[in-house]
Amino acid sequence: SCVEIEGRTVRARSPEKIVLDAPLVEVTGTFVQTGAKGSGPSSFTGGFTNTGGRIKSNGISLEEHTHSGVQTGGGSTGGPQ
Repeated sequence: SCVEIEGRTVRARSPEKIVLDAPLVEVTGTFVQTGAKGSGPSSFTGGFTNTGGRIKSNGISLEEHTHSGVQTGGGSTGGPQ
């Protein structure tokens, strides 16, 4: 069975939390976390797979960043730039 709710804006409010209890949750649009209530850290359990687009953290691209202090051998690099 399927339950459909349609409107220009659909809002669900709770003073504590909203639980989506399903084996798969699909978002067909852009997912945006905003506001003071969502200003804390997010976490993922079980890994994260990106199948398109770029991943950036604090303006640093996972796919395109470089490292300083690169040396041959068993040394470590500097932080991402």
